[in-house]
Amino acid sequence: MRRGKYTSDCSGEAFTLLQLLFLNNMLGYADRTNLSVAVIAMSRELGWGEASTGTLLASFFCGYVLTQIPAGLAAARFGAKRVLLIGTVVWSAATVLTPWAARQSIDAALAARVVVGLAEGVQIPCCNALLAAWVPPQGRARALSFIFSGQFVGTPPP
Repeated sequence: MRRGKYTSDCSGEAFTLLQLLFLNNMLGYADRTNLSVAVIAMSRELGWGEASTGTLLASFFCGYVLTQIPAGLAAARFGAKRVLLIGTVVWSAATVLTPWAARQSIDAALAARVVVGLAEGVQIPCCNALLAAWVPPQGRARALSFIFSGQFVGTPPP
């Protein structure tokens, strides 16, 4: 992994990185939670029962939990920026394909959501690796709270 340049005030390239990671977290949580909002109408339209709906909502986390540690190892080996970019492209594509998959079958929808989870599982390990490279130790807590606040912006209100 290429080491970043520490800056005392987190300006320049490091600040741009933090803004991009904030947006990435916002996008990730929007993609993660959008089905929670849409599933009510989808289950009515497609005739899914409560069990199918619950399984569909849980399927994201089945994929998500599997990639946490491998993502950290991949970030160390191939570079966190590259791994995060691939993960973001894959989870975004799987999110876009989810409505189509749902119209095909519940199994296709489950597969799409597992892929979203697998790809989104790289986000937190890659963000932490990038912060370790680009932000000095004394500024990491503030940087972490800034980028991970994107999660709250991306989550729809109840």
